[in-house]
Amino acid sequence: LPPKVEPISDRPPVTPAAESSAAAAAHARSAVSSWLGGLASGSTARIGQALDGSARPQADLLTLVRDNRVAGVTPEGVDVQVDGDRGSATASTPIAWRSPFGATRRVPVRFSFELRREGAEWRVAAAHIVGTPTLR
Repeated sequence: LPPKVEPISDRPPVTPAAESSAAAAAHARSAVSSWLGGLASGSTARIGQALDGSARPQADLLTLVRDNRVAGVTPEGVDVQVDGDRGSATASTPIAWRSPFGATRRVPVRFSFELRREGAEWRVAAAHIVGTPTLR
């Protein structure tokens, strides 16, 4: 009998660890998207825990959230890296808000995130605005 020939695959086999890492990244990405979506909620409780309000852009963003003036946030390009129970992410999103006179302003904002896994859940532990967008 001739030897059995196995088909050659261009892809390496997927290991359970790789599947677990991919699932962790997906859950972490979901946590970032949820946090960004919370900017339009009007509640600073969850947002304020992660976003340091000492820098001007962060303080201005917290004011917009607290005053319930954020009209829309659409996350774009969420990039996540996970390592065990910790991770980091970056995301860009245009933030739209209503001015006191009713006009809507829109500014692109880039965030960096520190992520933590607690049990099976991922959460945003810290969020920082990259650069100095004007959010007033």
